[in-house]
Amino acid sequence: VFLLEQAGTDIIKVKPSQDGKDKVAFLSSVNKNHMALRDAKKQRRTEEGSDEKSSSSSSKKKKMAIVTLYIIPPHIVNLLQLDKDAVKATHAKSEARRGTGFLTLPECRDILNDYITVTPSTSSSSLIDEYDPECVFLNGPLCDALYKPSKKQSSSTPTSYPESTTRKDLMELWIDKMETGYAIVQMPGNVIVDMKRGKPPMVKIEVECRQNKKKFVTRVRGLEEYNINPAN
Repeated sequence: VFLLEQAGTDIIKVKPSQDGKDKVAFLSSVNKNHMALRDAKKQRRTEEGSDEKSSSSSSKKKKMAIVTLYIIPPHIVNLLQLDKDAVKATHAKSEARRGTGFLTLPECRDILNDYITVTPSTSSSSLIDEYDPECVFLNGPLCDALYKPSKKQSSSTPTSYPESTTRKDLMELWIDKMETGYAIVQMPGNVIVDMKRGKPPMVKIEVECRQNKKKFVTRVRGLEEYNINPAN
């Protein structure tokens, strides 16, 4: 009955058997350009595309990234008279970081670059050698902030500070003096899920042998710290 109905709409053509008993014994042709077939194909493509986008977006939401962040210690902020808004990340792109003091690596570098370009004491002079842009002269506050030994490192021998250094070495020492933190970021969208000081928690993977080493069980610990449910 179905084939006869489709033959009646000219979607297909059928032929009877030689003895005439079966009217739809053979399918002789299909009209691929028929409007009904075209509409059905379009609908199927739309549904498949929607399913792919749905599965793709759901898989992307599960991706997490760990981003290292930096905090400028208070004694360095006070010694160099740094801009409080810059130190607190008041104008950070991420709303979650604004006012927290958690800085990205470029933001942390920019604060030092601003200091050596225009120092607070004079509001105009630069510490960069005008004849060698890669050479930076070191003033008293900068030496105390980056080169002065800690109480544990101090000795009876007077400490001598360098008069200048390269921009690269100064930047490496600056980053080394920073306190560190981290952010767990959901991708895509760069949504900060969590943000803390210190090092990110480790994820441990343990493999246990069972049934006389014929069966192995893998245990993953620490995923909860990243808001990941191990059961999923």
